[in-house]
Amino acid sequence: MTEKPIESWQIDDWNRALFHHYFVEGHDDNTVNRLAVTGEELSKAVDGITGPNEARASLVEVLRKSLGHRSLGSDAHKQAGQWRPTGDLIPPFVVHLLFTCMVVGDVAEQLESVGDFRRRLRVLLGWGTGHGLDRLPDLWRLLSEWLKIQYERQRPVRRLVLPTPPAHLAIIGYPYCLAFPTRRDQERLRKILGAEQLLGSEPPVTTILRILDDQLGHFTSQFQTTYREFRDAYHLSSRSVSAGTAFWSVVREVALKSNLAEPSRTRMSKLQLGLEVDIDGYALVVISSGEFSTKEFSTVSLPLGLQDYPFLVVGAHDEPIDTTILKSLGGRSMSALPSMFRDISSAIRDGILLFVADESGQIHILARELPEGGKVLGLIADTRHRAFKIALEKATCAEECLWRRSQYLGWYEIEIANGSALLGVDFDADSTLSGIRCLQKVLRPSRIATVGGAKSGQSYIGLARFLPDIVIEGADMVTAHGLDSGEKISLRRAPDAGTWRFSLDLPEQRLEGAFRLEALKRSDLLDRRMVSFVAEGRSTEYASPSKPDQWLGEAGSYESEAPSNWPTAPGDCFEDDERKGQAIVVEAVEYETGGPTASEESPIVDDLISFLSARSCYQRGIREFELVSLLHEHFGLDWDSAWYVLRAWVEIGIFECLSLRTWHTRKYFAKKPSLVLFRSQAGYRIALLGLVPPSLRRIFETACASLNCPVRRKSGLSPWVPRLSLTEVSSMDELHELQRRSGIEGVLRLKNLSEIAIPINSVHGAHGPKPLNWDVYRVWDFNHQSFVRPENGRENQIVDLLWCRRSDRPDYFSISKEGSCVWWGWSKTWALLRAYDLACKVPFNRNGPLSLESPAAHIHLPLPLARAVAITGRLLPGPHATNSNDLSYFYSFANRSLRRKVIQAMWPNLTNLTGQGNRLPVDLELLWRESATDQQNPLPMPVLLRDRLASNPLLRRFAALHSIPRSVLPILLSLTNRNRQSKEVR
Repeated sequence: MTEKPIESWQIDDWNRALFHHYFVEGHDDNTVNRLAVTGEELSKAVDGITGPNEARASLVEVLRKSLGHRSLGSDAHKQAGQWRPTGDLIPPFVVHLLFTCMVVGDVAEQLESVGDFRRRLRVLLGWGTGHGLDRLPDLWRLLSEWLKIQYERQRPVRRLVLPTPPAHLAIIGYPYCLAFPTRRDQERLRKILGAEQLLGSEPPVTTILRILDDQLGHFTSQFQTTYREFRDAYHLSSRSVSAGTAFWSVVREVALKSNLAEPSRTRMSKLQLGLEVDIDGYALVVISSGEFSTKEFSTVSLPLGLQDYPFLVVGAHDEPIDTTILKSLGGRSMSALPSMFRDISSAIRDGILLFVADESGQIHILARELPEGGKVLGLIADTRHRAFKIALEKATCAEECLWRRSQYLGWYEIEIANGSALLGVDFDADSTLSGIRCLQKVLRPSRIATVGGAKSGQSYIGLARFLPDIVIEGADMVTAHGLDSGEKISLRRAPDAGTWRFSLDLPEQRLEGAFRLEALKRSDLLDRRMVSFVAEGRSTEYASPSKPDQWLGEAGSYESEAPSNWPTAPGDCFEDDERKGQAIVVEAVEYETGGPTASEESPIVDDLISFLSARSCYQRGIREFELVSLLHEHFGLDWDSAWYVLRAWVEIGIFECLSLRTWHTRKYFAKKPSLVLFRSQAGYRIALLGLVPPSLRRIFETACASLNCPVRRKSGLSPWVPRLSLTEVSSMDELHELQRRSGIEGVLRLKNLSEIAIPINSVHGAHGPKPLNWDVYRVWDFNHQSFVRPENGRENQIVDLLWCRRSDRPDYFSISKEGSCVWWGWSKTWALLRAYDLACKVPFNRNGPLSLESPAAHIHLPLPLARAVAITGRLLPGPHATNSNDLSYFYSFANRSLRRKVIQAMWPNLTNLTGQGNRLPVDLELLWRESATDQQNPLPMPVLLRDRLASNPLLRRFAALHSIPRSVLPILLSLTNRNRQSKEVR
């Protein structure tokens, strides 16, 4: 078989492929007495390099071009005249003969209303009346005789047994009698499947057997015989053998290709049940193929890039729709929901919901039949839990399933690592499970599938840690043959059934070039497929959020904003307007020495960067839970540490984290690499920011070297935070030359510090009243500096911070003081900073002369400021430990002056930021008002205290007072003493 793509195939390629498929390749019997020439079989004939519809279209197009102005029969006769019947070469007219068999039973939409054989030929070929059909019977007999001779010569071929056609079909009798099934049999089968609501999806095999046993008398004797042969073989042979039979190929084609579309005037939107995964559990969502609005439900745009389901279904009265839909199980009549919810409501009433990832990887969708591979997530009702678990235990696969209680009352969550484990479970043995649609087995052809990995163009990234899994049922060997290298790799069988993995000796190894995968069962070829690899990804054309106004991200002057001008993001600290000049920088930053030592970056980080950059080119954002899982898996971090590392990746400008306004999902969008500019004494410092593939970083550093510009790779305290490449240029002309040599177009200028570091109390919350119908998910405990469950309470707190959640909307945060709501917003970072500000506390400590440290979970500098600190600081931000015990988050500044200015800008009224000592939170505005207005029993201002106050910028105004209240004096003395003690670390 040739390996060229189907678009390049010629008539000889099709002739050879069809001959091998029908008359040579691995069949148990050595005779052919029926020919199922369907789209599914044509796809098998070309080794699955294209799907059924594409294979059929290719055959028709290639044959039309090959015929030119000749009829089908005359061209076949001409080809036969150039061939020796006594030789061993394949007859060149096989494609012509088999094409007539396809025409007999073709149920393509363009032929639905065409019954006459010759007219059907005319529709497909585009012209002709007689088509030279009278020349074909002799060629059928010639083919039969040649196959017989070859068989007797011990050639690996099958004999063709020709039927005796009826007299009135003397010309088209052979294809009419050989073709399986007849067009009428296909129409009968379609009506029967339609009556059972089995059209439009994979047909369940046990249901098909039951139906056809009852309805078999309506079919021709040819169909009946073929069905009985299949039924007997199904109970004796493997699933892969049964799936490969011509009979099942026909059943699948009729079920999957039937047109279910309703007339346009009555067509309704198609709904699908989806599942969103978070670390705390699963959440249901209903998505729609089109817009609609009813009394109880309507749709909003869902900008996730789902082509088939671009809309989200929401409740008209703003109640969570998932709980509304689940009520259909608990006694609510199905008729209470619109008819478009029929399939979803029926599945929920079954009590078992299984979900698989959609093709885009953006969401898990409801499975209509038993999944055969890949990760499977599920919701199992209490009423089905025991029976389902017993069925798994009988098949000895219960240990492969993880169970936990769902947030939905009366349901369990289940996670199955590989759906192939379910294939060995006999759900039919339990009458309560046998009728559930998603548990019914289907038969798909044994095809090689790739699962996971990341693609760069048409190839996969060849990194050993991130290679795709190879999945095929029934194989006992899978090999990869390098077309360029000539190497042969035997894949190893994974613990998951039907899954195979590439075996590379070292994690640093890579695959590169084209490989031919072959799956074998007892040395018989099941399937082959081409797959190619590249050593690393190079593209940085990252997918951007569609409809940016529907997303929210952490901002600077506001708590959150929409990325309306993407790629400009809410968390940026840059100015891209060159006309504003070169003064828009964080002063002339000069570095001081001191502080902790940076860690060496782990080599795994570069591999993960390559993987994520490739994924980000074709996937619109990566789900938060998926990213945390990748860090957890590949870095060996616990979950808390993985969250801290992910925050560091955001702060150094690799990703922008955005929440969808209309749904409970957070996604991380890759930021395109750009050069960030800020002043130094010698000129300008340049940082390469964004999701930078290692290949681009090498190009940038090579360009720097060619210009004699020094390169520095800045690290942090964590080995899991990617290094930042920096250089220096002496002029803007040199910068432009660096751009040209590196190919990096974007140049951004760092904003002035006064625009980035602003008072916390100046950042207002979201507009309007707090949203309704959100539950309190967690509350902040100031004593333990963490979010806790509401029932665990928080005692004696003047300020309360609530984390509010509902399953179909983004989380929000609400702050109350003395029982009244004073602030709410969508950003956790700003909510925590604002809560501490209202409580007159600062959640950071000084660490050495240049650093700030947050010992509390979730507490960080505002994102724009954190990015500026990451670019200009001595070290990158990030966690100080590799696991959650004693974990803290660390920021390093370029010098003491910058750190001092940030502290004074964010907390102008507080002086309680210390090193490791105790804190004395004081609101200076309240203290000033008390000092200036309360003159009962005043005391003269001590001279020494006045001097100390005058030397402190925050306390200088108190030095102008001639007297102070007795209650204020000890506070001022304490503040000035603390300032003297901590002065050396400022």
